[in-house]
Amino acid sequence: MPCAPGTNYFMDTCSCSTFAKPVSYQPQKPDCRPLLYLPFDSDVRDHSGNYNYVQNDGVTIHNGAAYFNGHTGLRIPRFANMDFGSQLMIKFRYKKETQITRKQAVISNGDCSTSGSLYIIAADKFTSFGIKTISHRAAAVTVPSEDTEWRDTMFYLDGNLLSGSVNGDSSQTLAGPIQRKNCAIQIGRGTGFGNFKGYIDDLKIYLCKPNKK
Repeated sequence: MPCAPGTNYFMDTCSCSTFAKPVSYQPQKPDCRPLLYLPFDSDVRDHSGNYNYVQNDGVTIHNGAAYFNGHTGLRIPRFANMDFGSQLMIKFRYKKETQITRKQAVISNGDCSTSGSLYIIAADKFTSFGIKTISHRAAAVTVPSEDTEWRDTMFYLDGNLLSGSVNGDSSQTLAGPIQRKNCAIQIGRGTGFGNFKGYIDDLKIYLCKPNKK
C-alpha cells in the first residue's frame, strides 16, 4: 500500500509508520592545508598556493635544504600583527652545524630589538618551544634532543595546551592565545637569541590540525 511521504511501510502489520527516522547530515570538514609551505627543494619560495612573500637575507639552498650561516635569515611579513587563533602548528626538521654554546633562534616573531611572543629555540642537547599569551603569561616546554643528524620538530598550540615534539619525544603545558606582535615571523634569527647556524628543511605552518595520513 502507498504510504505518505516521510513514513515507512511495515509488511508485518500492513500499515504505515508515523514518520520515518530522518537521516542526519553532517557536512565534511574542509581539509587542513598549510598556510605556508617552504620545501626548500630548490628555492626559498612559498609553495602553499597562498603566495606568501618570503624576504631572503642571504639564505642559500644546499642539497634540498635551506642553509643558515649564522648571519642570514628569512622574514615572512604575512605573520606580522597576526591573530593566530586557537590552533597553530609549525612542522619542520633542522640540523645544527656545530656545537651550540648560546641558544639559537630557529623560528621567532621577535625582531628589531623587540622580544617575540613565539619562539622555537635550538640548544646543543634540547629544543625549546615558547609563547607569550594575550594575558602576558609566558608558557614554554623543553624537549631533550639527541645529538642526531636531523631533528624532526613540531610546535603545536591547541586552545590552552602548548606541545613541543622532537623526533617523537614530546612535552606539553598549559598556555593560551598568543599575544599579537607587529614583527613578522623570522626563520633563523630572533631578538634575545643567537642566530641559527645549520640546515632547515620542509617547513609548514598551519592554523589548523592536519589529518594524519
